[in-house]
Amino acid sequence: MREKEKIGQWIEQATQAVAAGDLISALRLLHRAHRVTPADRDLLLAIAHVYVRMENHALAEDALERILKRAPEDGECWKLLGQVEKEQGRPYRALEAYQKAWDLGYHAGDAAAELATTYASVGNGAAAERFAHFALRNKPKQWEPHRLLADQFLERGRVSDAADEYQKAIDLGGPFEDLNPLHERAREEVEESRSMLEQMQAQVAEKPADKELPMQLCIQQVRCGDMEGALDTVTKAAGRHPNDARLAELRSRVLFELERYEESIEEFQRASHWEPKEYWLDELLQRVERRAGTVEERSAEYKRRLAKGQPEVWRFLNLALALYREPKFEETKAVLEQALIRWKDNGDLHKLLGDTLDAMGKGEESLAAYQRALSLDNENADFLNSLGNAYFRLGKHEEARQAYRKALTLNPSFDWPHHNLSLIHLERGDNEPAVREARMALEANPHYVSARNTLAVALLRLRRFDECERECLRILEEEDDDAAYVNLANVYDEKGEDTKAEESYKKAIELNPDHPANYQEYGIFLSRRGRHREAQKAFSRALRLEPKSASVRSYMGIDLLDQGKVTSALKLLEKAVKLDPMLSVAWHNLGLAHLRAKQHEHALAAYKRAAELDASFAPTLNDMGCVFEELERWDEAALAYRKALSIDANDGIALQNLANLYFRKPTGTLVTKQEALDCLQRSLVTVRDVRRLKWALRRLDRLKAEDAPRDTGS
Repeated sequence: MREKEKIGQWIEQATQAVAAGDLISALRLLHRAHRVTPADRDLLLAIAHVYVRMENHALAEDALERILKRAPEDGECWKLLGQVEKEQGRPYRALEAYQKAWDLGYHAGDAAAELATTYASVGNGAAAERFAHFALRNKPKQWEPHRLLADQFLERGRVSDAADEYQKAIDLGGPFEDLNPLHERAREEVEESRSMLEQMQAQVAEKPADKELPMQLCIQQVRCGDMEGALDTVTKAAGRHPNDARLAELRSRVLFELERYEESIEEFQRASHWEPKEYWLDELLQRVERRAGTVEERSAEYKRRLAKGQPEVWRFLNLALALYREPKFEETKAVLEQALIRWKDNGDLHKLLGDTLDAMGKGEESLAAYQRALSLDNENADFLNSLGNAYFRLGKHEEARQAYRKALTLNPSFDWPHHNLSLIHLERGDNEPAVREARMALEANPHYVSARNTLAVALLRLRRFDECERECLRILEEEDDDAAYVNLANVYDEKGEDTKAEESYKKAIELNPDHPANYQEYGIFLSRRGRHREAQKAFSRALRLEPKSASVRSYMGIDLLDQGKVTSALKLLEKAVKLDPMLSVAWHNLGLAHLRAKQHEHALAAYKRAAELDASFAPTLNDMGCVFEELERWDEAALAYRKALSIDANDGIALQNLANLYFRKPTGTLVTKQEALDCLQRSLVTVRDVRRLKWALRRLDRLKAEDAPRDTGS
């Protein structure tokens, strides 16, 4: 009894200390109580709250995880964990924790508001809006949900509704200096739209057959908040032009804003029926599905309708698309094959079948499906682009290039083929053409993130680090993208800015913790800095995500090699080349392991195979030269180094190796004194390793002395 009284006193004193701002004392008292009752959940949660106040996120997270280990369905704990993750700049982890709390029934306080703002931060506007409404139902006097709703309305062109929500946020105490400019801008746009309405209504009355004018009027009515008027306008126009997909799409959007979701979906389906080749409506369907139900539910609905005798081809396409996105590829394939029994001459069915087979890893079958689609419509740029992708994934680069080029002759502003051509050039080591094609893709679509990342990779390979950094930062200004963070990390790595590099690698992993390449790149970074235990941990995580990865094993093997574990490295690298005999880097690393093991002929064979697979990788030729040196095949060594330098004239190691032949070769003039001098001087600019720099300076001193003696050491 006395012990319980003490604990009660400590907790009361801790509460008073928190109120007074003395967090250290509060923490000391709570820990004292916790030592007496270590299983007390409330004490641990109180400790976590104090750590949050102190911004000690690591210890807060530790306390919360201890609770969740014993009570994984503690919604309040999950909610606080979401806050901790959010404060550390981890929106996706925060979202996972917040959503877990909500699913467990924890709807207290600002749980809905936190979910709303977090969903908004990751770009899921539909979910953000839904939880904003939840938040206002629970606590109607919060300004933040109104601000969030205003942002969503503004994004969708509902400027009048946005202005109203901004005003509500201001009235409820939101920051005037932030909200008022947005409010004023929205009001100005509403006034502009209202001034145009009467004029546009008159124009529509004068030209009833015109399709464009009603569409513009409808948009202005949406902006002014007259949703019913907008629906009436677009419905009348659609009645006069019943087969116009754009009018059907606009009507679908208006119905969505009126929360008439079933009708919105039906109208979407009408539009896709008339223009099945166009997938620009897919975004709308996904948005409707997020508000009206899950993809799985929509799939079930499509199936029910098919069973009721509505087997139009477009319904099969919609069903297949829904299944494809889940993803349920076997079911998608079955639906498409069923449809093709009746509509064997529908190119879109064959194209989607090709996409499905490709996703299932059936490259040759997907190729045949795309070819069949093109035989039905040989001037379809989308089909040609998909055909090129199939060729590319099968390693048939020339056929892929031809398909992409033909797609561009049909549609010169088609961004995808330009990007895909850039990838082919990148694969071949043709970095300048890769830059050119990536920039052309971005001219067609400035928001094409994958193309900008490809551009960044090409610039990195060209050692144009500042340009590469600018492209990465441009992506990150618009959205968090893990590939952009990896590319940025690689830039910082090359520039010797290790802290920035590591931060960027960690950010990439945080954004996409299920992508093995992120762990692989981070592992390579750690390995190069001798942090072998951490590197192996990163590689192991990558392997858990992708157990058959030859690439991960390749870099894991090099890390073992750097630790002097030659036998283990050889086993791992031999496994890598068996898993993927076409992976040049695996053969290169295997060659290095054989070289370390003094197995020169085996090393030479591995390097030759690596060079066959990728003739543009200078380090392979440089290392091959080292093997030739070991075998005292001097002429071949010099040739290999010179080939490496023809690919990368700034390869400092190849420069030093070629210069060293001047000192190592016993007789002859294989490398002249002047050539050695030039190579050593150029290497001083590009070599970062201090030991190598000192070696080059010593050699330069010898060359500058008259009648510099030769030796056989390096």
